[in-house]
Amino acid sequence: MKTAIISLIVGTAIGALSTGGASLQRKSGTSGVSAASDIRETVARSLLLSARTEKPSFSPGEPIVCRVEATNNSRNVLVLVDTYHPEWDYKLDVRNEAGEKVPLTKDGERLMRNISIYKSVSVEIFPGEAVHADFVINKLFEMTTAGSYSIKVERTFFTPDQAYTVAKSNIVKVEITQ
Repeated sequence: MKTAIISLIVGTAIGALSTGGASLQRKSGTSGVSAASDIRETVARSLLLSARTEKPSFSPGEPIVCRVEATNNSRNVLVLVDTYHPEWDYKLDVRNEAGEKVPLTKDGERLMRNISIYKSVSVEIFPGEAVHADFVINKLFEMTTAGSYSIKVERTFFTPDQAYTVAKSNIVKVEITQ
């Protein structure tokens, strides 16, 4: 019964986010640190999101595979929503050496801008467990120009108290060489 309720809440949240184009933002600029922000920081660290590539430099056109691993770093069961489309489940942020967002390729636009969800399930991750997804980053983003690029990933999850939280990965640096 509890899983059904969580699935209903998660499905409703995804539907609202996908159709409304909502985005989450953290408030900043507050003076001092409140107990609530401490709790949010602790909760956000409960899902450890790490990103990596096989090597730091690539030739133009060579596939750049980025593996993202989400590890439950808490003592509680965490819940991820899986839509069977990793491009929707994870938010990928790729930037060039000037800090500008890298545009999507045609494949990237097709995969990431489609907001229809065909099916989603709740995936429980128990303490110490991990799930991963692999992305061919240069299939999704225009990374044809030589230079440095940075990749950062975000993933939403639910905590036992059904709080909707965002985990952020490390920044991966890659170089496209001539």
